[in-house]
Amino acid sequence: MQTDERVEKLKLFFENLLKSSVGHDQLSAALSACGVSIFRQVEAQVFPEVTDPERLANARKGLLIDTETTGVNTMQDKVIQLAMRKFTYDDHGILSVGEVFDRFRDPGMPIPEEVVKLTRITDADVAGKTLTDQEVRSFVEIEENPLVVCHNAAFDRKMLERNFPTAGFENLTFDCSFAQIDWSARGFNSGKLELLALSSGYVYGSHNALNDINVMPYILNQEHGDLGTPFAEMRHKGDRGSVLLIAQGSSFDSKDKLKERGYRWSADGEETVGIKAWYTVLENDPEILATEADFLKDEIYKRDVELPAYKLQGDERYSSRKPAFKETFRTAEVRSVMDAVSQKSAPVEAQSAFGF
Repeated sequence: MQTDERVEKLKLFFENLLKSSVGHDQLSAALSACGVSIFRQVEAQVFPEVTDPERLANARKGLLIDTETTGVNTMQDKVIQLAMRKFTYDDHGILSVGEVFDRFRDPGMPIPEEVVKLTRITDADVAGKTLTDQEVRSFVEIEENPLVVCHNAAFDRKMLERNFPTAGFENLTFDCSFAQIDWSARGFNSGKLELLALSSGYVYGSHNALNDINVMPYILNQEHGDLGTPFAEMRHKGDRGSVLLIAQGSSFDSKDKLKERGYRWSADGEETVGIKAWYTVLENDPEILATEADFLKDEIYKRDVELPAYKLQGDERYSSRKPAFKETFRTAEVRSVMDAVSQKSAPVEAQSAFGF
């Protein structure tokens, strides 16, 4: 048998085997026994759409969005690639993926060399390319109020709102598939998208906005036992809202403890409503807030304190816009409410100045 003919027969055999999930699993197990792993190329996959009538009856609209930019300064850098993909979803996961928007945009400046190396987007790729707010708005369909999902919404939302200020992003709910999912609890060593993809059995051309959003549905729809899908966890936390807590007046000596705890330093006050301070964003959960109150009292301030805080819903979350309502995080009162609940004592009314 000629070599070329043998290769074609082997290719046909593998193609037929991989057409079914059972065949894929059998081949994967056989290769694994030989010390070899196989990965699916995202670009060659067809996303498996959900056909369950009950789930489709609850379908809502969403947008996967990613940007490539000239840098990481959300106040100065510019979008050079914007990729968006429409999808439908329910509380459990993504049901289907649809129309794609993928455009380059000339930033009016040379793309830094390190960005070219990372994204492989060159000055020639973007030369003369324009992208208007109206073009973006028309695809986003603001009137339909789609859910926006980004893998780093704290960066992408700021870039979208500043680069396309009249596209309507300030009116939409944003969820973050990085910050709103406990990836370590699901057995992943990192929340970086390309590493999540590899650990999930997928490879793709990372650091390209379109490729990044194309891999996200496969990762977010995976079932992880009792934990369910990452998408469901993200949506649950998104619906609960979050709390921006500003550790104003913390001592310099406490910076390492705050950093280790996950707090970030806002040197210009962009993320902290003009206050230069350490800050964190917490899930709006009474137990989580009470635990944080204990940490701040015992480890940082050594006393009960009152700190500025903002309750954020989806239309404010991850934006650089000033939140609408300032509240006060009183460590003593947060803990006392939780103590009463844990002891099953008489109902305790939430403090009016900290209505979380």
